[in-house]
Amino acid sequence: MDGWLKQSTAIDLRIGPFLDETTGKDAETGLTVTQAEIRLSKAGGDFAQKTESTALVHDELGYYICKFDTDDTDTLGMLKLAVHESGALPVWHSWMVLPANVWDSLFGADKLQVHADEITAGLITATALGADCITSAKIADNALANEHFADGALTATEITGAAGCAVSSIGDNVITATSINADAITAAKIAAGAIDNATFAADVGSTAYATNIIALAVRKALDEIKLDHLVAVADNDDPVNDSIVAKMAASDGDWSGFSAATDSLEAIRDKETDIETDTAEIGALGAGLTAITDDTSQIGALGVGLTAITDDTSQIGAAGVGLTEAGGDGDQFTAIPESSSFGIASALTLDFGTLLERLYQMVNNKMIVTEASGDVALRNLADDADVATGNVQDLGATTQRNALTW
Repeated sequence: MDGWLKQSTAIDLRIGPFLDETTGKDAETGLTVTQAEIRLSKAGGDFAQKTESTALVHDELGYYICKFDTDDTDTLGMLKLAVHESGALPVWHSWMVLPANVWDSLFGADKLQVHADEITAGLITATALGADCITSAKIADNALANEHFADGALTATEITGAAGCAVSSIGDNVITATSINADAITAAKIAAGAIDNATFAADVGSTAYATNIIALAVRKALDEIKLDHLVAVADNDDPVNDSIVAKMAASDGDWSGFSAATDSLEAIRDKETDIETDTAEIGALGAGLTAITDDTSQIGALGVGLTAITDDTSQIGAAGVGLTEAGGDGDQFTAIPESSSFGIASALTLDFGTLLERLYQMVNNKMIVTEASGDVALRNLADDADVATGNVQDLGATTQRNALTW
């Protein structure tokens, strides 16, 4: 065996010597040995090429540098290397791969981890322990928790009896904050009536504000969360300027600007009552409002510039004769009256929706003109049926399209 290797650790090793296969003694210094030719067997397993991809590099005297990565050394136990390159005798090496803690203990500054479960049960007896070998320094903070003591193990006799642990046996500062396990002192551990007035220092229950610790603590809490700004009062019983109450009463936080006669909640309530009782001017649901007629006197000075709207009402007709109420898409127009503006000599009988639909089809849809016959076919949007047909005539100097039949 060539030595020990640390598990899962990259390392460069010298392997060889590679000697000439004919003479058996001359060093082969110019070999090309690739990754695939470097075979490894881990813990007795099948040979496979090493994981690290670098080929061998000659060092001297037929020895070559072989690089291993963490995958090459990841298996504990025997690691065997074999190389048989053409022109040279076979080369092999063996290493023992050790856990990191063992390797560091042998060749570094670490120590072997020997746990208690490696010690036979009952091996450590009372006689094996030296007198006073277990000192307070050997017991970690919080090592002894409630569950380590049997119910009733520590009674008054054990703690204060002549043969027990007297209070005098506990050194000063032996029991510190870290010595008491978290949540060790529960409500069940505190006897009824154990904490009384005498338990507190004299200044805790003092009636004098300046020396009452509880009162001062409450005041500090109020100051920290700024509750003192909410109801702080001066000697005249008015809220202090810029307190929350003052800012709610006056926009600038100046309490002197607050008027109880107009700004108080009572004054605001009274004003609301005035509004509620004054509805006679309007009446229930506006019954006091009269209809606004077309008499311009109802408009008054602000309506002096308004005149009757009379623009060409003949196109609509009196009260809109010829037009019925238009729906959302205009299909409720029943007729379009005569109008020279549109070149219409008589009223159209088409409804408005149909007129718009036909105009869209004329502009958008495909129209097929048969050259031989002059027939015209206007197709629907899906181009699978005719919506209108007609004819185009050759009149010599001109071409005439006759009216479509829908």
